[in-house]
Amino acid sequence: MTEVTRIHGYSHAGEGVGRFEDKPVFIPFAARGEVVRFELTGRKKNLARGRLLEVLEPSPRRVTPFCPDFTECGGCHLQHLDYQEQLNFKEERVREALRRIGRLNHVSVRPILGMAYPWHYRHTARFHIRTSPAGVEIGYYRPQSHLLVPVKSCALLPQDFPPLLQYIKALLEKEKEVAREISEVVLRRGLGTGELMVYFRTNGRALPPGWPAAKKLAEAFPRLVSVLAARAGLKKAKPTVLYGRNYYYEHLAGLKFRVPGEAFFQVNPSQAGVLVEVARRLAGSEPKYRFLDLYCGVGLFGLALAGSASWVFGLEESRAAVEAARINAVLNGINNADFEVGRAEEVGLILEASKIRPDIVVLDPPRSGASPEVLAALAACRPAKMVYISCDPATLARDLALLAGQGYQVVEIQPVDMFPHTYHIECAALAERL
Repeated sequence: MTEVTRIHGYSHAGEGVGRFEDKPVFIPFAARGEVVRFELTGRKKNLARGRLLEVLEPSPRRVTPFCPDFTECGGCHLQHLDYQEQLNFKEERVREALRRIGRLNHVSVRPILGMAYPWHYRHTARFHIRTSPAGVEIGYYRPQSHLLVPVKSCALLPQDFPPLLQYIKALLEKEKEVAREISEVVLRRGLGTGELMVYFRTNGRALPPGWPAAKKLAEAFPRLVSVLAARAGLKKAKPTVLYGRNYYYEHLAGLKFRVPGEAFFQVNPSQAGVLVEVARRLAGSEPKYRFLDLYCGVGLFGLALAGSASWVFGLEESRAAVEAARINAVLNGINNADFEVGRAEEVGLILEASKIRPDIVVLDPPRSGASPEVLAALAACRPAKMVYISCDPATLARDLALLAGQGYQVVEIQPVDMFPHTYHIECAALAERL
């Protein structure tokens, strides 16, 4: 069944939104303002979905996708839009989430900070591995499926990732028994150092510490400093070092960071530096302030803010990340920062035991956001400011609304495009105590 509609906007995932039978229809890869022909693929009570068949009236914002696998790969969502339209969509997505979810209609949303060169920025990437009689395949899953799309080249990845993937594929082709144990491989690269890390995730049996293929990898790629392996699904499992060390180094925001394989670090280091500068501006520079860095990871925000603080306390549940944060403080000559292992939900008890109340809180929770209990505990400490770093406008809007109900005014939101050509968007929000 084919239909025609005009696209009047975008969904939160960047799909074109038209009308069908007096309800919205979501059509991937359609652009705002276009008239398109589509095939109906599903309908529910309040919406429908379609597959783009033909663009009858193209938008001036439409461009030819730079990747031939764009619609199949699933790694990107917006290659059919020029970069300015992508930024327009993302800024509007933030405003819409604030209005619809947070009921925060009068918050100042600053113009989004895009990239001057939005290519080769993704310095952490996860790839699936499948072994069959036909050989070894490495790539992304096609959207809404478990069909593998091999990665041969990608304009979002650092230029040494594709040849590294091809070399890994060739090694695993020769070691089928080992290859059957591996389900994923994560590649990481320091933007400021060029150091590479390869992290295998296995289905069950661990890879041997002296696996010869790991040394072959390092010989072929001189910048490779770490080859690790751990069982998939075990969040707290300490990885086995197959070659080199358990970490790589990154230079960012004028600081040096040691990043262990099992610790989170920003995917786009270039824009992470921009995000740090935004956080510094929102937090202010009063030297007497005491900072709480919640969900601190390896100490990115806490250490970046330590120069304008009397004291920084970081809390993080990953032991490996906290150990790295402590080392990073020493590496950078910072002696007014403490980092402890603990769950964010325990922050109220931990702060009460320390007898210190933070003046400013910086929190960078996972995509799911902060729980109401965490936000209530923070509000009870009555910090003058909270700087909330978020990678999901929906959970950001939800949590800011909760803070607004606990005596905080949302002053400003600064979107930062950390993920060009995808629908994802990062924000830094400032909430001040009334």
